Amino acid sequence: MEKTTLKAEIRAGTGKKIAKDLRAKGLIPANVYKAGKTAVSLQVPADALADILHTKAGGNVIIALKISEGGADKKDKTVVIKEIQREPIKDRILHVDFNEISLDEALKVNVPLVSKGEPVGVKIDGGILEHIIRELQVECLPTAIPEKLEIDVSNLKINETIHVKDIVLPAGIKVLND
Repeated sequence: MEKTTLKAEIRAGTGKKIAKDLRAKGLIPANVYKAGKTAVSLQVPADALADILHTKAGGNVIIALKISEGGADKKDKTVVIKEIQREPIKDRILHVDFNEISLDEALKVNVPLVSKGEPVGVKIDGGILEHIIRELQVECLPTAIPEKLEIDVSNLKINETIHVKDIVLPAGIKVLND
């Protein structure tokens, strides 16, 4: 799993006007959550966040947040993206929520499924390959999160299926889907 660094600063205020002013300066308001603790309000650079989201790992990237307050460094946090709020028309990022994680505790994440090969039933018999599930919810350590799960569909004939139980997974990954 890919791990990257993102610089962030403690955000003093909250509210619509402050968030709008931050976005005008090229910053995105953000929060970091951890169970049993109060949320930390941050601001992160919009361009740096966009670069992180365009890595191979996409939304499942592990981020080392380098938090500073008034120029002084505070404790770093290891986080994953919980939610991204976007503007509906221009698709700009409005707000980001992060979950603080521990690298030795299992996480539940969605991993995309990618079909590999052309099925025999499509090539010879004129069938159509249908994707019922496009991603699997898996539980694993943050460092073991796969970018994608490839499924070889080249031997599929008409009316044949591949079930979740048939998917070969890397070691240490548990599927949570039926």
